[in-house]
Amino acid sequence: MRGALCVLILLFFAVMGSQAQSPDRDVVQFSGVVVTKDSTMGIPGVHLYVPKGGRGSTTNPYGYFSFPVLEGDSVVISAVGFKRKFVKIPDMDKDNLTLVIAMNEDTTY
Repeated sequence: MRGALCVLILLFFAVMGSQAQSPDRDVVQFSGVVVTKDSTMGIPGVHLYVPKGGRGSTTNPYGYFSFPVLEGDSVVISAVGFKRKFVKIPDMDKDNLTLVIAMNEDTTY
C-alpha cells in the first residue's frame, strides 16, 4: 500500500512538472532573398544559421534561401565582405515567413 502511494505521488509531481514547461513552439518555414544594400542583386553563398538549434542554410546563386525554424529562434546571417545580421523569428499565426534581407558591406583596411 505504501509503495502504491509513493508511485501515485511521483506520478502527480511528474504530471505537474510537465505542465509547467514552456509551451511548444511552432515550426515556421523561413525563406527569402539576401541582397546588397545598394542594389537588388542577390548574394550567393550567404550563411543563415540558428546557433541554439543547429539548423541552417546557404543562399543559392540568386541569393534565395528556405529552411524550417521555430518561433522565437534567432537566426545569424553572415557572408564574407558583409556585416553580420541577426533576425528573430516572431510568434505568428502563419506557418511561413518571407523576408528580403539587405546586407551592409564591411570594408576592412
